[in-house]
Amino acid sequence: MSADYFYITSSRTEPWNPHPPISEDDVITTGDVNPFFNFFLSANLPTQLVNNGGTEEQWSWMRFLGAIRNGDMQTGMSQQDIATRGHYLAMHFCKYTRELIWESVRREHFPDKPSRQKCLWVSQGEENLNYWISQLGLGGNQAVFRVELDGVLHEASDEHLMNDDIPYDLALEKAHKYWSGEITNPLAKEILFEGNMQILERVS
Repeated sequence: MSADYFYITSSRTEPWNPHPPISEDDVITTGDVNPFFNFFLSANLPTQLVNNGGTEEQWSWMRFLGAIRNGDMQTGMSQQDIATRGHYLAMHFCKYTRELIWESVRREHFPDKPSRQKCLWVSQGEENLNYWISQLGLGGNQAVFRVELDGVLHEASDEHLMNDDIPYDLALEKAHKYWSGEITNPLAKEILFEGNMQILERVS
């Protein structure tokens, strides 16, 4: 018998997630855009309150950091806080670029695979479930459901995802490995799903 499938979701309400909380007996159908990719489509990047010529304004972090870099603004903010904002923006656009590249490769070479922009992520078996609970970093703010799936699955490894600044050719190589389903650590596999997902029970 194959191991059960589980779905992990945040128990917090996020502004980029338009869907209501999940309950037992719900049937969830994947749609045009999932909450993960909707995060990149929504205007949700943090802003910085600044004093601009005596007027308080909300600036984007990009504008704020650019003003500091160009010497147009003075700040008492620590180097660590400035670096934290820069790193956040860099990771945001790194992941956004990754998702655009990965979807382009999928559409051209692996059109039968679920789209990362539309899919839901599920885990299979308790070990895989516990691995992803530890990796997602939700700090206990998660709800875990046992689910039944009717649709298309793809098993992949997050080791092939782009999480840093890399050359375009290397990104394409990693994307092909991802969509080909190359997995070296089965415990850490991620499972993409498109279709209908029935919520059987909440397990935690």
